[in-house]
Amino acid sequence: MRYSTDTGFKNLPDNGENGSRGFAIRFVLSEDGHTHYDIITNNAYGFVVSTGEGFLDQFKAMRDDKMEEFLDKYPHARYFMENQSPAHSYSFATEQWHSIHAYKFVNDEEKERYFRWRIGPWQGVMKHSKADAAKLMAQLAEEGDEVNDSTKVWPETNEFAEMGEIVIDRLWEMDGGEPAGREQKRIIYDPIPRYMEGVGVSEDPLLEVRTAVYLISGRIRREHIQEEVQQAVK
Repeated sequence: MRYSTDTGFKNLPDNGENGSRGFAIRFVLSEDGHTHYDIITNNAYGFVVSTGEGFLDQFKAMRDDKMEEFLDKYPHARYFMENQSPAHSYSFATEQWHSIHAYKFVNDEEKERYFRWRIGPWQGVMKHSKADAAKLMAQLAEEGDEVNDSTKVWPETNEFAEMGEIVIDRLWEMDGGEPAGREQKRIIYDPIPRYMEGVGVSEDPLLEVRTAVYLISGRIRREHIQEEVQQAVK
């Protein structure tokens, strides 16, 4: 599991209110660790844009301090910022987490049901608790729900299927005396499920874009790790 600030800005503090938070889980399906299934969520409900072009425009606007121009071009983005931008909980452990994209369950008879992941603390959002346990839920799509557009949220009246419980009881211990957090930087989470039988993807155009961006970001982090190792050896 990995908690993160979900913006790409490395200097944004964990308790900052100007960005969303992320929570990712990896299920390792093989002994060598190369086969896995990832659940990637953040505390925003919905997404600011629905296409790769809009996603790129957003980051360019943030980089160049041209957010007003971006919001004029993408009216939904302004609505999102004003109405759906996440308000942080007291801690990462008491947040509610949502998958941006819709996925689908496929049974042995090839019947499909679209869903979005939802993770929430048993004790409720915005409450301090010593028990870091959370419910893993699948919010099921109903007839008429848009499954290929990340900006479209589904009604809270939809059915939720309880898929399991997530318990965080210890920090990852590094092997070989490596600095804490190094393995966190090595991991490249994958928004597209590739090895989990019975779980498929929607046709959301942002899925491929996010996958490519995550891969590029992960490779950059790994290059920096290698530089740190080389400097330490010297």
